Amino acid sequence: MIYFSSNSSSVKCTGRTLHMTILVTGFTGNVGLAVGHAMMKRHIPFHAAVIDPAAASEKFGNAFHYRHLDYADISTFSKALKGVDQLFLMYPSQVSTRQFHLFLRYLRFTSVRHIVYLSFKDVPVFPLTPHHTIEKIIQETGIPFTIIRPGYYMQNLNLFMRDDIRFHEQIVTPAGLGKTSMIDIRDIATFVIHCLEHPAPHFNRVYTLHGEEVFGFHEIASLMTLLLGKTIRYTNPSIPFFQMKMVQKGYPKSYVNEVIMLHLPISLGLTKRTNRQFREVTGTEP
Repeated sequence: MIYFSSNSSSVKCTGRTLHMTILVTGFTGNVGLAVGHAMMKRHIPFHAAVIDPAAASEKFGNAFHYRHLDYADISTFSKALKGVDQLFLMYPSQVSTRQFHLFLRYLRFTSVRHIVYLSFKDVPVFPLTPHHTIEKIIQETGIPFTIIRPGYYMQNLNLFMRDDIRFHEQIVTPAGLGKTSMIDIRDIATFVIHCLEHPAPHFNRVYTLHGEEVFGFHEIASLMTLLLGKTIRYTNPSIPFFQMKMVQKGYPKSYVNEVIMLHLPISLGLTKRTNRQFREVTGTEP
């Protein structure tokens, strides 16, 4: 059961029950969709914020409740956020930071009483990332927040690396000889839902979710070789070569730069951290 005070400016546990209305952003992306499916599986009602509800309904089905939200159009903010108590928030890289900052500041004038924001694990190391400023603005709203900084997504192996693994039996990513821990996006979804279902203990907290082991991509290639029964090798490409190949494949430069930024800390040896944060907070096995 979720309890809030009647004062929306400072959410605290009381004996008063509040009807919970959750808005999930980033629904058409990997993590947002995982959160949506996990919430549906647990029969937790929510609204999915999308730019085009009709297109989303056609692609993901009409079992979800869609709300129109376009960060470039301030006129969509009010209806999208109407009656929303809790917000799962992601920053879409294709949206300008100026537009997204406007949306964040608008939240102060809504019914939102808890923001769960999916940030970037290396914010403390790379303060020039958009997530650093976004975290700061969220804190300045005065709305209780939970910031989640996830580690390296295990599903990256099934995104931009997938075709090279399937058709060329190689892992192509600019991670150098560094090592990183990995976390499954389904575990991230479980963590998000835990913070939404039990919000008060997580108010104004920042969590970094790492895996419990570290691997280099040479080791990952060896594991895949063992499991798949065919030789998978890690090519360890240079950043310029990787950038050129990704653009040739048709990926937008903005996306390619994101991927490079994701792997730069790994190549620099800055991502050997592990923790048991997921297990400790949720009380479940990752």
